[in-house]
Amino acid sequence: MSSKITTRWLLGASFALTACSFAALKGKKPQIITLTVFIAASLQNAMGEIPSLYAQHQPKVKIVYNLDSSGSLQQQIQQGARVDVFISAAPQHMDALAAQGLLLKDTRFNLLSNELVLIVPQKENKITNFQQLIGEGVQKIVIGDPDSVPAGYYSREVLTALELYPQLYDKLVFAKDVRQALFYVAT
Repeated sequence: MSSKITTRWLLGASFALTACSFAALKGKKPQIITLTVFIAASLQNAMGEIPSLYAQHQPKVKIVYNLDSSGSLQQQIQQGARVDVFISAAPQHMDALAAQGLLLKDTRFNLLSNELVLIVPQKENKITNFQQLIGEGVQKIVIGDPDSVPAGYYSREVLTALELYPQLYDKLVFAKDVRQALFYVAT
């Protein structure tokens, strides 16, 4: 349900953004307009259908995605990367860009929310809570890199609040984004 709402909102917002571009082209030969969207890797599945759906309504607009961790995308923007829309998985990356004057005024708003989950490989279905991660049967725990991946930052916060982070630190494997963390768990 929320991905449908997200899709509808993004389509609507994109229509508004490109309407200005099309107005500027009046009287000129139509050309393809590229809309560059930086998206947190954790949103890849939710955002997958948007380019093809949007193309049905605006065939002269090509949406190009740059999928990476929010921290990496933030750094790319700070280093001058061209971007039209940035969808971060956490507010701190947007805060940093806003503090540097890198966001257009009044264009920022919360679109999505995160939820931290504990996942285990199917064969390890005996693990049902974070406390069980301390056991000897658990050799590796994958989280996003807390310094650049919002899910990693949230994981560190939860494990710290549960007083588990120091005990689990040697088992932690830091992934560059949520997609890589899922891959590690699957393999």
